[in-house]
Amino acid sequence: MQAPLAVGGLLPGLAAWWPTGHIAWLLGALIMIANWPLMYLAIMPANYWLMATDPAAAGPEGRTMIQRSGSLHPMRTVVGLAACIAFLWASLV
Repeated sequence: MQAPLAVGGLLPGLAAWWPTGHIAWLLGALIMIANWPLMYLAIMPANYWLMATDPAAAGPEGRTMIQRSGSLHPMRTVVGLAACIAFLWASLV
């Protein structure tokens, strides 16, 4: 679901930036698509490691990975909020 939403923010942002040339549209579009690398490089490895761990064999490493995963997920929200702020800025100027 995340990929279509990221593209759904990228394409209209680029479409708005092209005729206006306002940098905030481009900035918002690029921030929207920035969720992809964040997901693939930071969040997915932690999730795969957690899913591969047998719950009965989980130890301190598992707890550390859950804490890391828990701190990474809000980063996606922050990135999305930054894109919304850029789009809001572009629409008001």
